[in-house]
Amino acid sequence: MMMERKRMIMTTFTQVETSFNKKAPVTGRVGLDRRRRRRRGFTLIELLVVITIIGILIGLIIGPLGGFLWNTEKTKTIAKFKDYEIALAQFQSANGGSFPGLFNSEDPVNLSDPDVRDKFLMALKGKKLVNDQWIDLETQEAKKYNPTRQQFYDFDEDEFDEDGNLVDAWGNPAIKIIVDWDGDGFIQLPTDSEVEQLNGDRIQKDVVIYVLSKDDPDGDGGGDVFSWDD
Repeated sequence: MMMERKRMIMTTFTQVETSFNKKAPVTGRVGLDRRRRRRRGFTLIELLVVITIIGILIGLIIGPLGGFLWNTEKTKTIAKFKDYEIALAQFQSANGGSFPGLFNSEDPVNLSDPDVRDKFLMALKGKKLVNDQWIDLETQEAKKYNPTRQQFYDFDEDEFDEDGNLVDAWGNPAIKIIVDWDGDGFIQLPTDSEVEQLNGDRIQKDVVIYVLSKDDPDGDGGGDVFSWDD
């Protein structure tokens, strides 16, 4: 009887021990290896794949975005040139068909020249810009550049760079203007072998305005824009 009880106790103990071992966490080297596998980071190949995917996504986003921004700046520049053309046409109408005194031929005038820029401002604004202030024209200035002292165009601050130059939407001051100085209704375009639009053609225009990125003195010109290139 005593022996029977001992066997039952031993059997029960064994069952409890077995059950405990099944539920107990894995210890020793096997458990350590499993934890190491769970903590393992990305492999080099995985990192390279992720970096490549990110680079592709950035390229897909930046490409169209860059084109969109460029077209926006081009549109702004063309709109400004059209406004200058309208203002010059109004000046011409108010002054017996004559253009401002800064034009004396059908050669391009370059607004990056400070003297030309100042005369252009006087002609369209009816005032001159001195130390960031618009002041009245002197008699001789008015007689030559704006006899009626009228304002044909109101220049905004964002049309100037920090040096006071009139610039396009990219900041290029090398804006060139040609007028139909002889009054025959046509303008002879200059010739530039590097620029398709400057091919020496005669076009039926009273005023044309253009800017070339290669003429930017800072080398940061954004694009070539032509007022007649509709």
